[in-house]
Amino acid sequence: QIELYRFFLDHMYLEHGGWNLIFYTGKKQLTLDAEEWSNVHSSNCRIVKGRPDLSYLVPNIIFGNEYENETFSLWEQSEEQNICVKGLHDDIMKTWGMMYCGGSKEVISALRGISIDYNIDLHIDSFAW
Repeated sequence: QIELYRFFLDHMYLEHGGWNLIFYTGKKQLTLDAEEWSNVHSSNCRIVKGRPDLSYLVPNIIFGNEYENETFSLWEQSEEQNICVKGLHDDIMKTWGMMYCGGSKEVISALRGISIDYNIDLHIDSFAW
């Protein structure tokens, strides 16, 4: 919902030690004024319209951070990056976590699989009150 997204933009604290990725899949047109766009994209936050392929996005994020590799691709599947992440020690993987707020069974299923495959904690919340 666009209203939830707007609330988040107005009240968010951007963790500067990590990435903040927002995948907007709402039906309403997402529009930002120049100041909002500048505030979001001058930080470590990115707004992406659409849903990503989580099966390689999550390991790519871990790879980019743990190996401090600035030339890696966040958006492309890489078996080499995947192998590197699967080879990380459990103590490192325990420092990672995923949070999903939504009700998509497809996304929840994908995240649960990633959680198991990579031994990453997963926290799910939905607003289906």
